[in-house]
Amino acid sequence: MRLSTERGFSLTELVVLIVVLCILAVVAVPIYYNLSVQENIRAERSTVVSVREGIETYRRDREGKAGVPPFPTALDDARDGKATIANRFFGGVMVEGSVASGWTKAGNSYTGPNKGIYTYKSSDGSFK
Repeated sequence: MRLSTERGFSLTELVVLIVVLCILAVVAVPIYYNLSVQENIRAERSTVVSVREGIETYRRDREGKAGVPPFPTALDDARDGKATIANRFFGGVMVEGSVASGWTKAGNSYTGPNKGIYTYKSSDGSFK
């Protein structure tokens, strides 16, 4: 009779481990994805609120000054396309300008990382 001194896992133990890991992955991936989507929504909303506050601050600073338009003609001097460090969006109404990762621009329309589209109107200062 031969005594086994080998150590290791049996095939059954390895299969159970793989099944448990698969179940964890199936549960964890959607939760992680949902957190990522929620973060994009929060980031977009935060940027929109900051831009609107910047427009309001711009208006208040120019209130009562003759011949000065109450709202900026544009929110920034960025080129159309994606926001980058070299192409910062919202510099006309935010102190440092926002790189706004995930944002794109076409004229006075901006698309956020969550695909919300916002258009700036200099006639009334709206950013909707």
